[in-house]
Amino acid sequence: MLYKAPLFAALIVISLSAGAANSASGFSTDDKINLSNSPGPKSGKDIVASGGDAYATWFERDTGEIMIKKITRSQVTDIAAPESGSNPRLAADGKRVFLFYDGTDGKTHFKVINAGRHFGDEAAMGVTAGASIAIQDGIMYAVYPVGEGKMQFAKSTDVGRTFRNVTVIEDSDIEVHYPDVKYSGGQRILVDGKNVYLLWVEGAYPPSICDCPYLYRYQHVLFAKSGDGGATFGPTVILSQGIGGYFGDPQISAYRNHVYAVWHVERGLPYFTLNTYTAVSDDRGDSFSVIREAEGNQSFDSDVAASRTGAYLVLANYTSGNTEILARDKNGIEFEKAATAGTANWTNDPQIAVERRHVYVLWEEGDDGSGYANDVFFRSYKLRDLG
Repeated sequence: MLYKAPLFAALIVISLSAGAANSASGFSTDDKINLSNSPGPKSGKDIVASGGDAYATWFERDTGEIMIKKITRSQVTDIAAPESGSNPRLAADGKRVFLFYDGTDGKTHFKVINAGRHFGDEAAMGVTAGASIAIQDGIMYAVYPVGEGKMQFAKSTDVGRTFRNVTVIEDSDIEVHYPDVKYSGGQRILVDGKNVYLLWVEGAYPPSICDCPYLYRYQHVLFAKSGDGGATFGPTVILSQGIGGYFGDPQISAYRNHVYAVWHVERGLPYFTLNTYTAVSDDRGDSFSVIREAEGNQSFDSDVAASRTGAYLVLANYTSGNTEILARDKNGIEFEKAATAGTANWTNDPQIAVERRHVYVLWEEGDDGSGYANDVFFRSYKLRDLG
């Protein structure tokens, strides 16, 4: 997340359906659950689904604590977090759930939830802090910036202790408005079978303004794909080609042939118009045939999750002030509103996960719009209720 704009907001979830699903546990759509019950500034929210349950994490900025919750049909359980660290993110590999976080040593660390009950021993990884990590069949894949607008990909077969297949991903032909300095960030990695998908934003930092993270002006949304497990990558593709504005908060998800990327677009200086754009591929990322603005007024934060039933997009709508869900048929183009998850004067940083017959949504909301008196909320939906 690059910047929390001081505007009223709502969360919107959008779906793109694609097939049937199996049963899973989860709360009913009548339950909006306050997971934090501790109003205050939050960051680093994430959610994954595994074994029919949901796992949520976030960072309490006032206390410097990472919080983790396991959410089942009948209860919410606290899971012991590491004593120090920040920027938590989650990944699931079958029934194993991994917490990745940034350690004080400048490295990415992780812990494993064993059988969904507790974390194992902490392990430092051989990649820098801030790395985006995916895991499949015990193999870890990482992507992280290495300066001058470059991303580095690496792969580990020993649970993150060492990384090999190191590849630098770049596109030196991209022109930016500030050509002296390039900056890449917002890195995301997704692994689906032998396909490895990378998504990130690139631009230039205008040093004359200030050293503020939210003033990095990302001018391109970039995508790269490997079809051989990360051994080689094809050319870097500009997904945002022809779309004016500045970009941030890229997210990516995939199911079989379908790959979905989302990001926000800012137009005007500063933050006059905020919208979410989507790019859709039906050929495993070889081409993106649908790149368009998502339905729903002004929006900033967004996330996407794909399953056999389709892709579900959640976004913060700064016009209505509600937490909403939208749905879309796999063969359609338009996103349509499906549900409202919650209402507040301020909603922020939504996250989404899909498993079997449920969609899980995590977001932050408060009443004063400052971003400093918020709680973290959770809600589950049955797919059949979203259309």
